[in-house]
Amino acid sequence: MASGSPGKPSGRPGAWRGGRQAATLPAEQIRPARIRYAAQGVTVAEVARALEVCRGTIYRVLRQIPS
Repeated sequence: MASGSPGKPSGRPGAWRGGRQAATLPAEQIRPARIRYAAQGVTVAEVARALEVCRGTIYRVLRQIPS
């Protein structure tokens, strides 16, 4: 094993990177999230609160899936 913390793999490609798994938004909630966000005066925080997810999840969904 390379230098570093015992039991943790080094920065090899495909190595375990750790961290919490990203939250996902069910497919049936993605379109309503886009529609809410597109409405004037609605913030990402408000959309996230309505769908009970964090803002980062909304940003990731908006970035990954084309409109």
